[in-house]
Parts: sequence; C-alpha cells; structure tokens
Amino acid sequence: MRSKLVFLVSLGLYSVIVFFHQAIVHQMIQSGFSWTFSSLLPYFIAVAFIIGMAVSFGRLITQHRLHQRLIGIVLALVFGGVGFAMNPIYEGDFNNNMHEIQLNGNSELFPEGIAMVALPGCKFCYGQIPTLLTLQKRNPDVPITVLFSIAEPLSMEDYREQLGEGIQVVAASNPKLVSEIVNGKFPSYIYFSASSTQVYKWSLDGLGAVGLDHLERLARQNSSNQD
Repeated sequence: MRSKLVFLVSLGLYSVIVFFHQAIVHQMIQSGFSWTFSSLLPYFIAVAFIIGMAVSFGRLITQHRLHQRLIGIVLALVFGGVGFAMNPIYEGDFNNNMHEIQLNGNSELFPEGIAMVALPGCKFCYGQIPTLLTLQKRNPDVPITVLFSIAEPLSMEDYREQLGEGIQVVAASNPKLVSEIVNGKFPSYIYFSASSTQVYKWSLDGLGAVGLDHLERLARQNSSNQD
C-alpha cells in the first residue's frame, strides 16, 4: 500500500514538473533566483521523482530484488526519456562564452550598463525582448539599452513600444566599428562600465543561463561600487 502511494504521488508530481517545466523556470527567475539554478532545479526534482517511481513500482510488481532493480531501471529510462524529450537541454543553454575587448579610446561607442546590439529586421534580436524585460525587472538599478547597429526609425520605435520607458533604444554612433566589435553577430550582449577601458561581450549562442548570471554579476558589482 505504501509503495502504491509513493508511486502515485511521484507520478503526479513528476507530471506537474514535466508539463509545467518552463512555467516553473520562468517563475523562479522572476522571483530572483539565479538563471542557472532556476534552469537546473526542475531537472533535479524530476530525477528525484523518477527514482521514487522506479523504486516503488518495482516493489509493487515483485518481491525479487533483482527483478525490482531491472523494472526500476526500465521505468526510469522510459520516464526520463519522455521528460527529456519534452524539455530538452539544447547546446548553448548553459554557455558563458564571454570575450573581453579593449576599446582603445572608443569609450563613447557603448552606453553604460547592459546593452543588446541589434539589427533591424533581425527576428532573433526581437525575440530577446522578454529577456531584456526580465533583466530590467531583476536589475532595476542597472541601465539597459538596445543599441541599433543601423538607425532604422520604424524598428526602433517598435522596440520602444514593446520595452517601455525603462529601457533605452538608440542608434550606434559608429555602426561600422560596433558591428566589427560584435563580429557581425546579432544580437550580441555588451556590458560596459565608464570606469573601464574594456567591454565584455557575449553573442547570443554564448549567453546561456551561466552567462546571464555572469552578466548580472558584473552589472550589480559595478552598480554597488558606484553607490
């Protein structure tokens, strides 16, 4: 009876974790937990419930220890495979490929704080709007800017409407040099402090959960030093 209860409870909670995985991650990030911890925790919880299901189901089926283990392994592989198929980890999800670049006297290129370098008509840039809004909510004292490599009034106005007043949308003062610094990869994220002679750069494929934590840590440290 106890094994049946453990199996049913584990199955129910595992189903919740699998079907509401993204919602759980989103809520944890919005609540202030780190990007990395928020992204990993549902997987660890799911593994715990898989183990609970595997052990309890094996005991329900047979009293033979070896058979229990074999049944548990098969069940774990099946449920683990289904869960991972529904919530896969993609290459880059946890990347932190940061590059430090010396500005050599071109400190006016980038605004203070966090900037996303965007290109008009770039769907991947536009898709970063929710991330920018989340960064703003989590870091209200850090300036955040969308820096267009090409001044395109309609695109810039669209971003302003979507982002609101808390995030600036401006055109680059030197589009060619800005594009060279980000290696023509759009969007790219930049962190720049006016007290420094270098910028920290991430292309989108190098800015996973670990990278976002690193970006926020740099921004918060500088904001704290200024205070």
